[in-house]
Amino acid sequence: MKIFVICGLLVVAGLMSCAERNITIRSEPPGAKVVIDNQEKGLTPMTFPFTYYGSYQLTLEKDGYQTLKTLLPVKPGLIHIFPIDFLLLVVPYPFNDEYEAFLILEKAKKPDLKKVLKRAELVKEHLEQHLSEEKK
Repeated sequence: MKIFVICGLLVVAGLMSCAERNITIRSEPPGAKVVIDNQEKGLTPMTFPFTYYGSYQLTLEKDGYQTLKTLLPVKPGLIHIFPIDFLLLVVPYPFNDEYEAFLILEKAKKPDLKKVLKRAELVKEHLEQHLSEEKK
């Protein structure tokens, strides 16, 4: 009896491996660095496999553009929710989950040079005042 249970579990495990889960990240402009949960994945456009459903921390970076940080929710489809997923294990057909995210990066804003210089002057004055008070 134990042999049949073990064989059955191996068959189920083999069928479960038929499922492919991929996330595709595209950006405008293309060529942005993709970081998922603090792990660099590559440049957009790109597709990578995932194992677990849930939210992933997504960061896109590209020179000349503002860094974009967002949560990427990856929810299971109806066929991947119990008990449907359990019943589909006996069907020898590969089920694929494909998720796509398209994100638009904003150009980096150039700082107003006059405002930067004014703030630097205020910091300088503050430091000079602080240093003169310490000497007294």
